[in-house]
This record gives sequence, C-alpha cells and structure tokens, in this order.
Amino acid sequence: LKGAAIKQAEEPRKVEIEGPLSKRKVLRYFVPSFPAWARELGILEASVSLKFYVDGAGRVLDSTTVEKTSGYGALDRMAADAIKQWRFEPVAGAASRQWGVITFRFVTD
Repeated sequence: LKGAAIKQAEEPRKVEIEGPLSKRKVLRYFVPSFPAWARELGILEASVSLKFYVDGAGRVLDSTTVEKTSGYGALDRMAADAIKQWRFEPVAGAASRQWGVITFRFVTD
C-alpha cells in the first residue's frame, strides 16, 4: 500500500488553479483527455495556462485568455473549451466576480 501511495504522489496533477478562484468550490468540471493526434506527433506532455473569470452565479465568462501556450493551438483550444464547461459555487457580494489561472497538463496515459 505504501508503494501505491508514493506512486500516486509522483504522478503530476492534470489541473491546477491559482488566484482567488483557487479557494472557490468547483461544482462541475471537465478535463480533456490526451488526444490521439498528439501522441502520433510524438508529443508526450504539454501544458497550457489560461486566465479566466467566473461570475457570481458560478459560470465561467467568455473572456478566457491564454497566459502560457502549450505551443500547440489545438491543445490550447481544447483547454479553453474545457474551462467553459466548469461551474463554481455561487457567491454573493461586491467581489462575486473572481479570476483564476488554470493550468491543464496534457500527459500521455
């Protein structure tokens, strides 16, 4: 069992959120799988970081921008399409609109 715990700890996390949204509860998420075409091109790993905004109702707004490209436009678009499907816990108040930077790590299985 200890070996399994160590192996899990060594595996890179596929999604990480930084910024104010990192503290907000995620209600629904979608993480794209590693595309077959990338594997065929010999890509073993890539990551893309996106800055995004969420409104008070928990919806991701359409103002997502690429902070750090993967170097592959198609992977960047997959990540941008994925974040649009996320939902966060609703919050009320003046600071209801929040931002975050999410990093999707595409890693072969």
